[in-house]
Amino acid sequence: MPKESVPPGLNDNHRRRIFATCKHVDKLLTGIEAIVSAVPPEDGGALFHRHAQTLSPEARAEVVAWIAQFRAIITSVLARHRIGLPPPVDDQAFAVSSTLGFMDLDMEELRPEHMQGYGVLDATAAADLDAIVAEFRAHITVLASRLPSHS
Repeated sequence: MPKESVPPGLNDNHRRRIFATCKHVDKLLTGIEAIVSAVPPEDGGALFHRHAQTLSPEARAEVVAWIAQFRAIITSVLARHRIGLPPPVDDQAFAVSSTLGFMDLDMEELRPEHMQGYGVLDATAAADLDAIVAEFRAHITVLASRLPSHS
């Protein structure tokens, strides 16, 4: 049985552009998902919300269903033009570990010696900053210790 060919008229450059556009649109869809699925702080979600929850649960569900339909269309277009999706290449544990490292660096910036540039600190305020940093870093260390190590 002959192998089905790619529809005529599009060259590799066209297919690469279709791929890049679909990849970007999927990233935008992921952003919409994050907007509509944001958990309010009182339910354990992010503390610094950018968007007020103005959509009803039904409207949020409709958006999520629409996204699934749009992704199905993307998948169909890519398949029709024999544009494959690359497998994931980034290590999830490494990504979390790296992010925790950046969080730890952020905590360092709260230490008293770094905060002096914002104004004079008395001993009580300096001790409080050290305690804040220690508390944050201890919590970061808990998760970091539970992740697989990378050599």
